[in-house]
Amino acid sequence: MVRDAESHADKDKARKELIELRNEAETAVYSTEKSLNEYKAKLPQAVVDDITKAINEAREAAKAEDLTDLRAKVQALSQASMKIGETLSQQSGSSSSSSGGSDGSTGGSQD
Repeated sequence: MVRDAESHADKDKARKELIELRNEAETAVYSTEKSLNEYKAKLPQAVVDDITKAINEAREAAKAEDLTDLRAKVQALSQASMKIGETLSQQSGSSSSSSGGSDGSTGGSQD
């Protein structure tokens, strides 16, 4: 009986890791979809398409048993979801720069 437990320990460990990674994938998909839906109107279509593709790939990978592929898809989803913040940050930065730049040019012409 002890030998059976020992022989199945590696299998159990791999199964546990797969379950945990699937949970991580589901959480990442949920939060990314939520953010995407919230900011979709402010994002370029190319960014929306990239994120949607990453979401779908992570979902499909979570259905399979391949840990390596699932890990890669979760990582890709994480990187894709960062584009939301990067894009919004660039947009707010360019808005501040453009308004600040016009003020600066007006100030420069007065001198």
